[in-house]
Amino acid sequence: MTALLTGNLPLIAAAPSGVKTLRALILDLAVRGKLVPQDPNDEPASALLKRIAAEKARLVKAREIRSEKPTPRITDDEKPFELPPQWEWVRAAEICSSITDGDHLPPPKADDGIAFLVIGDVRDGVISPAIASRRVPESYYEALDWTRKPKVGDLLLTTVGSYGIPVPVIISAPFCFQRHIALLRPAVRDTQGWLFAAYRSQFLFDQLTAIATGTAQKTVPLSGLRLTVIPLPPLAEQQRIVARVDELMALCDRLEAQQADAEAAHATLVKTLLDTLTQSQDADDFAANWQRLSQHFDTIFTTETSLDALKQTLLQLAVMGMLVATSTWPSQPSTLGRVATLQNGYAFKSEWFAPRGVRLLRNANVSHGVMCWDDVVYLPEQQASEFERFQLNEGDIVLSLDRPFITSGTKVARVRKLELPCLLLQRVGRFQLNPEMILGDYLFLWINSPHFTSQIDPGRSNGVPHISSKQVEAAEIYVPPLAEQRRIVAKVDELMALCDDLKARLAESRTVQTQLATALVERAVAA
Repeated sequence: MTALLTGNLPLIAAAPSGVKTLRALILDLAVRGKLVPQDPNDEPASALLKRIAAEKARLVKAREIRSEKPTPRITDDEKPFELPPQWEWVRAAEICSSITDGDHLPPPKADDGIAFLVIGDVRDGVISPAIASRRVPESYYEALDWTRKPKVGDLLLTTVGSYGIPVPVIISAPFCFQRHIALLRPAVRDTQGWLFAAYRSQFLFDQLTAIATGTAQKTVPLSGLRLTVIPLPPLAEQQRIVARVDELMALCDRLEAQQADAEAAHATLVKTLLDTLTQSQDADDFAANWQRLSQHFDTIFTTETSLDALKQTLLQLAVMGMLVATSTWPSQPSTLGRVATLQNGYAFKSEWFAPRGVRLLRNANVSHGVMCWDDVVYLPEQQASEFERFQLNEGDIVLSLDRPFITSGTKVARVRKLELPCLLLQRVGRFQLNPEMILGDYLFLWINSPHFTSQIDPGRSNGVPHISSKQVEAAEIYVPPLAEQRRIVAKVDELMALCDDLKARLAESRTVQTQLATALVERAVAA
């Protein structure tokens, strides 16, 4: 690895997905011959190919494998970069004595016997017969062709669905595997480590992607796998590269663990500090706690997760009467139904839908804070006039009653003028407020706050998480005077703008980190 890259590992690792980038870079440098220095005294790869050819000839003579047809010549287009002088371009079939997959017949089941591995058993890149999903009789295993009986030195490779996961065979315990896994048997066993590193690289994975067939579930055919192009170093250099890859991957593991520890510690710190806000005794106590916290915003709220937690805390404080000084905060909450009702949409029949007309607001169109109109259905205009009671108005607050809570927050939004005319479809609710008691802006804050979401436990309707208008109307809400609601909304807007500014600066900083990491990686590869 170049001195430039070695000296900047922390910078690259700190960028978004930095450790993942490092892992990919290590393997990319490995297959390009740039990870360790070359030694002119090494036996060249051409000599290794002669040993491989001799071993395959021996296996053919012993009738253990069939004589192969010559593989197609590797074209210049298949060589995207220059190799060091002692390296060779080869196809997988040239350096493997056999490339096959698991038995295509359904295996018999057994309570005890030989481990039978499926893709799920090897997805983590390691083999453990102890956790095999299935077992097969020993007689089934014994009847398999020798090329389908893995042994130390082989390489497994997933070929269906989650394709391209290489797994080295480093255990001597017998096992077999399903047909969605291929087995590559190097003619010279000592090349296993190099093949494992090569098939983990983006260069080899891109080849597998290019030859994969199918749509719903991609499949890498054995015919294409045999023709994948692999850079082949001298055997001595292979061993040095594999040792260096192992060393650097262990370093990546440590960097990842350090980052995970740092993130966990940061999350604990953020929670502790935010708890001091929610545990404030009154607005004055909150103001003092907020003042202490706000002085260190740039060093505390350094992740999107922490900023989202801050926003949720602010909403909770707002609807609990601790965000602005007040002397008129109600001593007890009331049920929402006393100040607002939730109107359910109409069950428009699907056979009424038309390619154009007045659009219908469905639960699929309501996301967190916004409407999504990627998938729209319409009602003919002449028919829409019959459903005046379900016509939406600008500023209406609508709530999805199906899957009401998603990762980004509550599926609630405000209707905009540009989205009208629009009718309310079933499984979406529209809040109808008593304007003398509650403001729409205040209600919108409350619905997005933990004070609301913690009170709602969705049941299931036809297998889908669902809430009812009665559940929503039964939720408790503190309703201060309208003037106080306005002050709360104004304060929340001010503080949310601060959070958004922090998030924008964070995104800008991460963009710079990514650009710097990319530049360092590109220079390392080009060196």
